Amino acid sequence: MSRGMNTFRICSRWERLQRSAFAELDTVELSRLTNITNYATGRGANVILDPHNYARYFNVIVGQGVDYTAFQDFWRRLAGVFVNNPNIIFGIVNEPQLAR
Repeated sequence: MSRGMNTFRICSRWERLQRSAFAELDTVELSRLTNITNYATGRGANVILDPHNYARYFNVIVGQGVDYTAFQDFWRRLAGVFVNNPNIIFGIVNEPQLAR
């Protein structure tokens, strides 16, 4: 931040944060994500949470084998963790790559 940067994208994987669809978030992985986001936002930075999965879960396309409700459940849980942090930006789907 001392060099003028104030927004950081923190990448993760849906599969690491939620080991199976509709499950609780993985506490170890969530702790890592929470620690880095709290560190950055505590110093005034903005953080973009970016599950970097290309609209897939375990390499299966959301809406074509992974139900949309699983995707909604993941985001409901993750957003619930950070709901009170005004410096969090939710990057819902990064680089979706759909089947042709």
